Amino acid sequence: MSNTTVIQIKRSTTDAVPSNVTFGELAYTTNGSVLFIGDDSNTAIAIGGARNPGVLTANQALVTNSSSYIDQILVDSLTVGNVATINVLNVTSLNTAGGTTQSGNIAANNITVSNNLTVNGDIILRGSSLQFGDGGDIISIGATVNSSIIPTSNDTFELGSSTSFWSKLFADEIKQPGDAPLTTKFDILWKKIGFNKVSTDYINLKKATDEIIESDLIVKPSEIWNQVSSIPSNKPASNVSVVLVYTDLECTEDTTSTSLRTWKTDLTNWIPPRFGSTYQIEVYVDSTGSTNATSNGTSVSINGVNDDGWYFDYQSGVLRFIGTNLPGSLTAGKSVFISGARYTGTVGFNGALLTNANLVNATITSLSSPLPVQYGGTGLSSFTANSLLAPANSSSLGFKTGSNGQVMIVLNNDVNFSDLDGGSY
Repeated sequence: MSNTTVIQIKRSTTDAVPSNVTFGELAYTTNGSVLFIGDDSNTAIAIGGARNPGVLTANQALVTNSSSYIDQILVDSLTVGNVATINVLNVTSLNTAGGTTQSGNIAANNITVSNNLTVNGDIILRGSSLQFGDGGDIISIGATVNSSIIPTSNDTFELGSSTSFWSKLFADEIKQPGDAPLTTKFDILWKKIGFNKVSTDYINLKKATDEIIESDLIVKPSEIWNQVSSIPSNKPASNVSVVLVYTDLECTEDTTSTSLRTWKTDLTNWIPPRFGSTYQIEVYVDSTGSTNATSNGTSVSINGVNDDGWYFDYQSGVLRFIGTNLPGSLTAGKSVFISGARYTGTVGFNGALLTNANLVNATITSLSSPLPVQYGGTGLSSFTANSLLAPANSSSLGFKTGSNGQVMIVLNNDVNFSDLDGGSY
């Protein structure tokens, strides 16, 4: 028969914490199922058993650092029922039913907050996809945005919808891809149509009333190009009767505008592309005083290559770079040169022929020659006193004269004056 040795420790079924243990003595209580050991001051210290609340992981004691904090917790799932103060937390899933106070860093795969989340410090969100709301939520922004808002796909997303509009849009520029800003285009139209002025700078730098270069939309009689029919359909290589061709014409900078932004030819009546695509002016940048900018300078496209396109007012002869940027080649010591053509024929009504015109209450002060009968005139430039105007033939009029006592008679198919003598006619 084998001997069985039983080592027993102090036990209790009523005391939750032993009160009479000595140094090194063990005690166990079923009132909480906790194992204690006495320290050198005969105080019971819990060292094992069921620890609820306060169990960190199964069958492990809770050990803290010198500041009474846990340095690191690695768990699969952590549920915080009230408030947690944590230095570093690495979790797979974090669910907070109350509140979480974090003084260090939290690294987690998934965090779910079932109620409200309040963060009083800075927030940095990183990820390949960040989603705010699930389609029915409302997002209110009570702060300013300190960066650009850039869509992931070009020409895909909208601001507002066909049924939900923003009330007002405040913007310095509204720009379309590869084109000048809409605000700049509107400014050009506003100054041109409303004030008959050339837009030489942005609206925030030059109001319409600040512009000084005329670009009148009213066609005055003295300004009519009455030799338009003589303009060739293609820009000639050299001067012709009513067209003056310019190559490498150096412009002067408009110093009342932003530096290098606007340039003047100081010439009017440039022939626009409506007379033929070859009349579209060409723009170059070259050193000031250059005599061969077409070959030695840098060509600048009307649409630009780096948001540096330009607009040319053919009536006033003013060129302005309307993009956000200036051409990279346009720097100090450089000038703008253009190649194009101007109308130099006669202007006004002198020598003009009016055809198929409906004249109402018109006053004609003079004619270079009498208006023919077939056009409603008399064909006569002088009159005969004491005479009658009668058809001289089937296509002209003439004055018929007689003497005292004669009567007008038709004789030999013609109107004449003769004596009344009782004879036969």
